[in-house]
Amino acid sequence: DWGKTVKKLILNNIFIDHSVRFLTDFTISLKLALLIIGLVAVLPFALGWLYYMFDPHGKKTPSA
Repeated sequence: DWGKTVKKLILNNIFIDHSVRFLTDFTISLKLALLIIGLVAVLPFALGWLYYMFDPHGKKTPSA
């Protein structure tokens, strides 16, 4: 029966489309999570480096 075959194909396509969409959403959220983790890991170093750049001789820091 031709109609049943067409219906099956359409349903399969919809299912595949949804799973692909889910996978792409998952990879995007994974990339976002990695980006956030990376930022959190790098931020203290970046801030320290900036502070060092603006205060190279340690005038603001109480050093001996």
